[in-house]
Amino acid sequence: MGILKFSSLLLVLLISISSYSMSKVLKKVDYTVPVITNEKYDEILKTGKPLFLSFNAKWCPSCQRQNKALGSVMSEFNSEAFIYTVDWDKKDEFKGPKSSERTTIAFIKDNKIVARIVGEMDSQKIASFIRSKIDMAK
Repeated sequence: MGILKFSSLLLVLLISISSYSMSKVLKKVDYTVPVITNEKYDEILKTGKPLFLSFNAKWCPSCQRQNKALGSVMSEFNSEAFIYTVDWDKKDEFKGPKSSERTTIAFIKDNKIVARIVGEMDSQKIASFIRSKIDMAK
């Protein structure tokens, strides 16, 4: 009888732990900014909708923090703008405009960079920059 109680208690404990762990996994938000492709770039240009590109490198801690901040506000602008990232190490393969600096978020219009913010910014500054450019594009 002692082993049965111990087994039941152990089972309840394991279920509780896995439920807690699963709730943590389900609450995790994905702040990943998708990487743009040349094909996607061509499609976006045809829409006339504002485009923002984040130029960063996977090995750059500052770039990754900025991309996480950008990703955290990205859903706020889904219906109004496109937001993508350009991998710094592959930027020469990208047919669109290029930034000469990493950790840059650029507003693209008519296949040109018309405005940019350079350096690591928090999500509020990024959102403010995006909002101002969307409003300007209207």
